[in-house]
Amino acid sequence: MKNLLLLASLLFALFSKAQTDVNLYFPPKVDGNDLILNTNVQSLSGAEMSIDFFNYYISNVHIIHDGGQDLDLSDTVFIVTVADPILELGMLDVTNIESIDFGVGVPQSVNHEDISQYDESNPLSWQDPSMHWGWSSGYKFLLVNGYGDSNNDGTADELFQIHSLGDANYKNVSMTVIPTVGPTQTTIVINCNLDEWLHGFNPGNVGIHHGTTGVNASAMNNVDNRPVFTLPGNASLDKPLETDGTITYSINNEFVTFNWNDIQNVAQFRLIDLSGKVINEGQATEFSGSYNAEIQRSGSYFFYLMDSNGSIIKQIQVIR
Repeated sequence: MKNLLLLASLLFALFSKAQTDVNLYFPPKVDGNDLILNTNVQSLSGAEMSIDFFNYYISNVHIIHDGGQDLDLSDTVFIVTVADPILELGMLDVTNIESIDFGVGVPQSVNHEDISQYDESNPLSWQDPSMHWGWSSGYKFLLVNGYGDSNNDGTADELFQIHSLGDANYKNVSMTVIPTVGPTQTTIVINCNLDEWLHGFNPGNVGIHHGTTGVNASAMNNVDNRPVFTLPGNASLDKPLETDGTITYSINNEFVTFNWNDIQNVAQFRLIDLSGKVINEGQATEFSGSYNAEIQRSGSYFFYLMDSNGSIIKQIQVIR
């Protein structure tokens, strides 16, 4: 009997050790800074705006880990708000998380179900402000309420609302990630850039749009075409190393040359595109070095210098 209890205890310990508490963290950003509600910030066009609410749905999460294994969490739907940007995925059987796939919006399979069936704690239940447009239209994938500067006097005085819905506006995002691993949990940090999500709109005159086409569709298309979701510069396995060195780049036609100087502990580099796809990676020399990349497609790219453990030491973004 004692042997059976000992075996059960060992099996439980091994199972528990394989489990990792994983969170997704989507800090809301404007111009790289934390978004504070009801405070003037600038749109990409330089217009003043003040945001009352910024809510959206994340769903169909897949965690790619340990050599390409796909942990399918597609049966969950989360709502992200400025006040609550952390999504708790729970205890998962993962060791090394390599990338993440997720949807922006509510999947069609549940988008038109009866909202009254959900418990009030469920993200698909009633929200304030409402994230639901009726059973036929479904949920609002994105909700932004605020005020914009209508006459360039520095005062955000004109109400604007963008509430995007519709099955056709559901978006998929795939990103290579470098999670932050702590003693008790693993956190995947992905910046959500509201200014990029509102690219192409002047908050002072865009007005009120609740629907599936026009401004609403364009806003959701920005998830595909703009750096709405990006990796933070300090995403790493440990606390980022302090360094006073420099990293720069120059563009010559289809080639981008990255140069770094006086940076300690450099062991490797990685170049990724906006979606998180790795363009190239390899060994790098410590202190000073260069890398010449052929980039034929226009877009936003990130170049990381990392130590031998994969921790980011320094990074730079390039748009060509």
